[in-house]
Amino acid sequence: MVFNKAAAPKTRAEFMQWYEVQTEWTEEHSYDDPTNTSAELRNWFMEVIQTFPAMNGSFASEDEDNICVTDYSIGKDIIYVSIA
Repeated sequence: MVFNKAAAPKTRAEFMQWYEVQTEWTEEHSYDDPTNTSAELRNWFMEVIQTFPAMNGSFASEDEDNICVTDYSIGKDIIYVSIA
């Protein structure tokens, strides 16, 4: 997971509670659309999909045989990454 440092709590206990809330996926938007996140996280996403193409969304890879295809869940302040 990558996240907006300014949005995340500083202590471990608070961070873990924040993480639990983030991964409930309750934001009212699609979680495969990078326009729903910050510019910094969107820039990171656009760079990383060059190596690990997206599985879903408008940037999804059409190469079904690419073993680097990766699932991204994009929130307002986080991008959760699942690499096979």
